[in-house]
Amino acid sequence: MSRNKAIFFDIDDTLIATKSMFDFQSYYYAHACEYRHADPKAVMSTFRQSLAQQVPDGCREDLNRAFYRSFEGRSLIEVETLAEEWFATLPASVWIEPALALLRKRRDEGYLIVGVSGSSHEILSGINSALRFDHLLAAQLEVSFGLFTGELIPPQTIGEGKAVAIRQLADAHDIDLQSSAACGDHISDLAMLECVGEQIIVTGDPLLEKIARDRGWVTLTRTAKSDAEVHV
Repeated sequence: MSRNKAIFFDIDDTLIATKSMFDFQSYYYAHACEYRHADPKAVMSTFRQSLAQQVPDGCREDLNRAFYRSFEGRSLIEVETLAEEWFATLPASVWIEPALALLRKRRDEGYLIVGVSGSSHEILSGINSALRFDHLLAAQLEVSFGLFTGELIPPQTIGEGKAVAIRQLADAHDIDLQSSAACGDHISDLAMLECVGEQIIVTGDPLLEKIARDRGWVTLTRTAKSDAEVHV
């Protein structure tokens, strides 16, 4: 019996032309009950300054952890509701067409479609539904009595953690990684790309583009989708 094959997609700047975590955070500050009397732009600016102070070297793993510490005390239900509302505000141009076309093609060829992101399950709920992922490997946020604690549940799905999560999924679902593919846009996706047999990148990061050229990987030029709806 043949094993399963999958294609693993990074999401931000690979499938969608935005940073979902920060885009949602801005929406949250503008619409959450606790910030109803605040200036959302000022709150977001303060938040970005705080992140820069906490993680001066810009390490993505550390930034990811620091980002989710801001969720401490937030209501799970409110975040889920606002995430759905935020997704509904995204324009059609948010979708990156070459990556969507690849997703459609590989689904038709029998690949499992897997999203892999440092963004959280709650934030990505609408994208998950729209793209009909077979699996979504995303940040799992700890919840206690209906409130976020600000802590992440391992593995952290960013950098090397993406490869860890992919290998765990492969073991659980009999996925042959050497027959599988991955698509990403940033050097932080390198571990994910290297743990499968076929690598595809979306343009945008000169470091990753150079590696792709040197290794003969397929490169997709980033263009926006203009249709009114996404069809996958």
